[in-house]
Amino acid sequence: ADLAGLVAALPAAGALPVRTVLVPTERHAHALRRSLVASGSAHALAGTRFVGAATLALEVLREAGSDLRPGEEGLRPARILALLEEGDWKRGAEAGS
Repeated sequence: ADLAGLVAALPAAGALPVRTVLVPTERHAHALRRSLVASGSAHALAGTRFVGAATLALEVLREAGSDLRPGEEGLRPARILALLEEGDWKRGAEAGS
């Protein structure tokens, strides 16, 4: 599948479009940006965020009101994994629906 085409096809309604694309590395994000420009879909870059899994997980935890303390960066991956395994993210998602 053409990833640039899939990114360009993501819905982004409204005056200020917003899309979030999960990428494994910044290198992948850069390649997707280049592909969007090369394919004539540079307009899709406006409002599109390319984020890694760790960044996205951190933002989800902040939105959920989790207590994030300075200096815990080394423990954060284990805490995120524990939360995902507990299924707390499922309960939060169901409550928001």
